[in-house]
Amino acid sequence: MDLRTLLTPRALLWTLVAVLCVVLLVTASTSTAAFSVFNPSWDGASGVQTAAEEEGIETQVAQSTAVYDEVEPNETVAVVIGPQERYTPAELASIRAFVDQGGTLIVADDFGDGNQLLSGVGVEARLDGRLLRDPRNYEGTTAMPIATVVTNDSAVSVAESVQLNHGTVVEEPTGTVLARSSEFSYLDSDRDGEIDETESIESYPVAVREEFGTGAVITVSDGSLFINAMLERADNDAFTRGLLTESSLVVLDTTHTSATPPLHAALLALRSSTLLQGALLLLLGVVGYLLPTVSRAFR
Repeated sequence: MDLRTLLTPRALLWTLVAVLCVVLLVTASTSTAAFSVFNPSWDGASGVQTAAEEEGIETQVAQSTAVYDEVEPNETVAVVIGPQERYTPAELASIRAFVDQGGTLIVADDFGDGNQLLSGVGVEARLDGRLLRDPRNYEGTTAMPIATVVTNDSAVSVAESVQLNHGTVVEEPTGTVLARSSEFSYLDSDRDGEIDETESIESYPVAVREEFGTGAVITVSDGSLFINAMLERADNDAFTRGLLTESSLVVLDTTHTSATPPLHAALLALRSSTLLQGALLLLLGVVGYLLPTVSRAFR
């Protein structure tokens, strides 16, 4: 083929359009926010959705807590990772009803607004908020302790250990402990990396299951346990899959975590609005009508 044919204005136009479309598509469909299910990088949580789908479980990304009123609670696990905004009383009522009617809610957080969600739902578990360190059982730094899975629960028994990344611990007055740090761990209240006189060495819960109504709330003391890079450490991936496999639907609640990429936000809005669907069809019709004219102008 003649090189001059490939370098015609028309060919260059279509090449430029194709490149721009690819760039816009990638930019509009991904996120760089930590804990985001739309972030495929090391600090994103896209691996949770991937793990669920590999187990044959349907997934749904939620931008509104209305999803809790729409799904079948007995068949659903909802996952909230690192909530950054407080839930309203109405939103908490929906989530509480979801759990009470048989749903499972996983709250994974360390120093965010996880306690506001736990309190609003009505369970007793709370996130301590102090940094957990273990000078004996760790990998990388003492702030990345390796905890032991201690439950006989068949769902998570496939995992023997989990690793945290600058997490805290769970205060569990009534729940069932799923994983616990070693007896050499301590809470570094002043974050100086040293065991002070006021800091005691003992074993702490890092994952707790609490029954509520006919459902359950699982509190994990570090949202980082579920990020892509951490799923590769210890048995974090197996532990994650174990938490999800007893459901037929996994809802990834992004309502109070990170911003949704524009493309996904647009698709979700389009699905819920017949007016937007009609406008899109009209726009596509106009583009289809004008495209031949534009193309002829570059011949």
